[in-house]
Amino acid sequence: MKYTTLALLTVILFSSRTIAQSGFDTSAVIKQEAKKMCDGFMQSDFKTLAKFTYPKIVEMMGGAEKMDATLKKSFADMASQDITFLSVSTGGPSKIIHEGKEWQCTVPETIKMKVKGGTLLSNSTLIAVSFNGKTWYFIDTSNHTLAELRQALPNISNRLTVPAKQQPTFIPG
Repeated sequence: MKYTTLALLTVILFSSRTIAQSGFDTSAVIKQEAKKMCDGFMQSDFKTLAKFTYPKIVEMMGGAEKMDATLKKSFADMASQDITFLSVSTGGPSKIIHEGKEWQCTVPETIKMKVKGGTLLSNSTLIAVSFNGKTWYFIDTSNHTLAELRQALPNISNRLTVPAKQQPTFIPG
């Protein structure tokens, strides 16, 4: 009787946990996290941007403080050339792939910039990575193939599809 009761409790607990998790929308979480990252970028809040950048990338940049300083300088250099960001947005994530202890997918990204003589529209891809499905980090793939990214980050799944870099579209005006 004791084992039957224990088995029944285990089944009930497992079932309730599964039902509770089935209401969890991973795609919505990825979109929310990506939006927070884009908002940080647009507000030049590079500390927030660092929170959503894949930790190994932050480490490769010398840590969050050095990343912050590097990005501030880059933005100042662009501003001195009359380049400003108008918007950054992301689309819906691809199918999630489980690679080791990580969840990975790709997310399309669109960047709109004001440049001398018009507007530049650039489409690229981010790789989203999570260790728990609730907190997501992003890797900008622009100018890099999946093979190149895997040289620096070998844990990135070779099953991800990263489209070839597209040429930006210039809109005069």
